[in-house]
Amino acid sequence: MKAIYVSSFGSPDVLKIIEVASPSPDEGYVLIDIKAAGVGTVDVMFRKGTYPGVSTPGFIPGIEVAGIVSAVGHGVDQQWLGKKVFALVQGGGYAEQVSVRASSLVFIPDELTFNQVISLGVNTLVAYFSLQQAGLQSGDCILVRGAGGGIGLITTQLALLSDLAVTAETSSAIKAENIKHLGARILSDLKDVATDTYQAIFDPVAGSELDPYVNLLCKNGRYLLLGAAGGFPKPDFGMSWLSRFQKSLSFHAMSLSSVDEHMIKDAMLILFDMVIHSKIKPVIDKTFQFEEAAEAHRYLESGEAFGKIILSR
Repeated sequence: MKAIYVSSFGSPDVLKIIEVASPSPDEGYVLIDIKAAGVGTVDVMFRKGTYPGVSTPGFIPGIEVAGIVSAVGHGVDQQWLGKKVFALVQGGGYAEQVSVRASSLVFIPDELTFNQVISLGVNTLVAYFSLQQAGLQSGDCILVRGAGGGIGLITTQLALLSDLAVTAETSSAIKAENIKHLGARILSDLKDVATDTYQAIFDPVAGSELDPYVNLLCKNGRYLLLGAAGGFPKPDFGMSWLSRFQKSLSFHAMSLSSVDEHMIKDAMLILFDMVIHSKIKPVIDKTFQFEEAAEAHRYLESGEAFGKIILSR
């Protein structure tokens, strides 16, 4: 089968098409013929070698796939054959096929396309569980950084659906106009915001300067780090919280690695239902062919994307 391979860390040009043996599903596994895969910041970090724990190249990237089950291993219900499914994977998504634990499969309803499902995927799951983690009440004020990106955009939608007062921050005027139509207030300048304004800040951007944002949290406020599109914080970033000890602020990180498999499956089914009933809207910016993975990465890094970037076949 064909796959996109990272033989060395570097620019999008390191993404090369190679021929590899098709995987065979072991006991408890299924083989998925991949129809769509997500392109996200985590894939870029893998490609560059900046993701924690990824120290050597030589792998197929891609952590979320949608496709059709074409084979099942021993002990797997034969009824999975031919079914449309979504799955999170530990790499291997930029390929024609991937072997996945049957227990991780999420059945895709007929009402949804493969691309719609991938446009939800990791981004929506991170947003969904981070909102649960925040423990907010109706009417609470929150700030969403990077609201024009994949995670920020769906966090904004889910927060508005939960009757939260959402302020969205984005560096793009065009993205700001699109977000405004969702019902969020747009933040143009941090200087326009008083301290002690937000009960929670949802941040998929991070970067080296978190202190100005921490300053906007009210007493008992929560800062939720959902990603690091702008790079990782400085090693001493925790001093922002300690210097405001009397405000009882808290810091949370959200990684799907900490969420049980059955909870992820249940959440995806809830999110699918939200889309089917028009409560949230999958936003797809651009779809590339699998062979165009390098171009998809360049586009993601350009900062122009509004919504999800997808590899499709």
